[in-house]
Amino acid sequence: MLPQDNDREADARRKSFLPEGTLPVSRGSEALAALRRREALLRETERLFGVGSWEWAVGANSVSWSEGLLRLVGYEPDEWPDGLVAETLYREHLPEAERRPYQQRVDEALAERSTYEFDHWLVTRQGVRRRVRVRGAVQAEDGGFQRLVGTVTDVTTEHEATERLRESEAVRNDTERFFGYGSWVWDFTDDARTIVWSAGNARLYGYEPDELPDGHVTIDFFYRHVHPDDLERLRRVTDDALRR
Repeated sequence: MLPQDNDREADARRKSFLPEGTLPVSRGSEALAALRRREALLRETERLFGVGSWEWAVGANSVSWSEGLLRLVGYEPDEWPDGLVAETLYREHLPEAERRPYQQRVDEALAERSTYEFDHWLVTRQGVRRRVRVRGAVQAEDGGFQRLVGTVTDVTTEHEATERLRESEAVRNDTERFFGYGSWVWDFTDDARTIVWSAGNARLYGYEPDELPDGHVTIDFFYRHVHPDDLERLRRVTDDALRR
């Protein structure tokens, strides 16, 4: 028997004595390193995108929070080394008016074994108000055991931008109504040849804004409101503009 054959036989005998499901040291070390890399990637992703995740075994007194969620609510991860926090902690960071609606949505998801998604206000440990978007899903297992898993995303910047846009639109609508004018936008790359009318423009043509969903009209719809004496000239002007 060659020396290398002895080595292979000895290696096979060593492996046969490993408990079932046990990885050789090298493979176990590789798996552990891969797990740590995934955890580091998760932490960095949560930090970059302002996201946190959580998991709750329904009925348990504690919830598992990721480091991202701890930071989002205003805690440092080393304050909760195992990531387990009291089941009531998240609700304690909601304004009083938000708590009952939040709990109702969660209870409905549990009863229907469904998913949920909605936005609400959250007050951090430092007293900072944040607008967050929560997503959750029920995971049911044999025997009726249930878990809730989900994410919390900081959407404060998005919410503030939306509110500023709404305020700007309200000012524009009031200005158009007061001075009797309207505005429109036409995207020439749109194959549907759709024009977006402002509320003021809709009123100029005799419509209430809610009669034109999102203010969208077609060019043919607009042409129907042009006097016949002007229609041909307007078509030529429009076609010239499109060719440029």
